[in-house]
Amino acid sequence: MGVVAVDTMSMMEPPKYGSPRWNSVGKIYIAAFALWTAAFVVCFMVFLIHRKLPFIRLRNVPLVCSALLMLHLQLGFDMLLYPLNGSLPCALEYWIMSICLP
Repeated sequence: MGVVAVDTMSMMEPPKYGSPRWNSVGKIYIAAFALWTAAFVVCFMVFLIHRKLPFIRLRNVPLVCSALLMLHLQLGFDMLLYPLNGSLPCALEYWIMSICLP
């Protein structure tokens, strides 16, 4: 029985841990998050302007605002994980997830 040699140099290596990915997919994620943030801010302002309406007044407005901001923070972190590629520690993801989605 012979030993099979594996040419490790010809294998494609993944991107290095911590080096940002500025390829087209990463730019699409960043652009999508920027568009979503712009739409979120506009809708959030409309919600705050019209908070005296009867169907909004029945809800706890500060609780709704804090929940929306926490969910937006979680979405932003999730969408920017690919372009950041490990620039942030994994413990930060754990704490954001445990705070935003209890």
